[in-house]
Amino acid sequence: MKLYITIFFTLFIGGCSSFIANKITSSNTLDISGNIAERIVLVDLCDNDFHCIKAQKIKDLEVDKMELSFNFKVNKNHKKWLFKLRNADVVNSNSDNNLIFIFSGYSQPSEIIYIHQQWLQYISGAEVIVIQSADKSDSFQFGLDYVSPIVSYIEKKKPNQVHLIGFSMGAVAAQAVSEKVDNPHLHLVAPMTNFEHSTIAIWDILHKEKFYSKFISQVDVEDAVQLVYEKSNVDVQDIDIMRRIKSTTVPTYVYASTDDRVTPASDWSDIQLSQLVLNTYNDLNHLEMMGLIHKPLLKDFVSNLLQTDIIETDIETLGILCDITDDKCLSKIERL
Repeated sequence: MKLYITIFFTLFIGGCSSFIANKITSSNTLDISGNIAERIVLVDLCDNDFHCIKAQKIKDLEVDKMELSFNFKVNKNHKKWLFKLRNADVVNSNSDNNLIFIFSGYSQPSEIIYIHQQWLQYISGAEVIVIQSADKSDSFQFGLDYVSPIVSYIEKKKPNQVHLIGFSMGAVAAQAVSEKVDNPHLHLVAPMTNFEHSTIAIWDILHKEKFYSKFISQVDVEDAVQLVYEKSNVDVQDIDIMRRIKSTTVPTYVYASTDDRVTPASDWSDIQLSQLVLNTYNDLNHLEMMGLIHKPLLKDFVSNLLQTDIIETDIETLGILCDITDDKCLSKIERL
């Protein structure tokens, strides 16, 4: 009851729009249970002006075999994924000094990306680094304040190639980095193309049935979006990734779903660029896209990342992805 009273007075003394704007620009990342501290290390990436950000790397571990798995459940969609490294000797060595950066989506915990981070590091041989979500910054700027330290790190490493993977809002920083480094490849999974549209969609999905939604109109949410721009000192043009992609020649791969209400595939339907490959899927919502829990999506993503044609049955690379009700598929996991 105290929480409800606090929310009520915050809304009507501070203003609905201010309340929403503060919620957006504050850290909303969930705490993750479980201990992965023995497998990851947090490092500082700094630019020449000593502006530093935190990044998540995989610790060097001596393993001959390893197993990665997770269960993913959203609404009625419940899947299990398993990847087994049978022989560490077959893992590609990072002889070309390639880098992969993963930019977390808004409020997406970097720890939850750990499984995909370790998997990508083993199948690619590249060093894979995860960047925290934009709302974890001390000063919310849609992740644009992460760009300079990342660019500095890439310039010092001088990789032959760098892959930049942006999930949802993480697409903003990923695209901005791609403009400033050599030999980038840009992969955008359910990328945020319109902050106002995404905010309204998320508010509608998460808060429409809450008691306080009766006191908040769509106009309040729209006003909150403008307050976020003002508070972050970021202009709408600065995060317009579609406009910025048109002015570059960076190879860009977009993965979007027709059923994603937050970042719809239809936003990309009228864009025809030689450097852009659009991969679209049906029946996947925003969280399902970000979880990579769809075989065609997984196949396309890895094929573009490794720059080779991967087939869905290549379990050595993709692992096995099963619907939790598919006993035949699950039996393959048990035998793997």
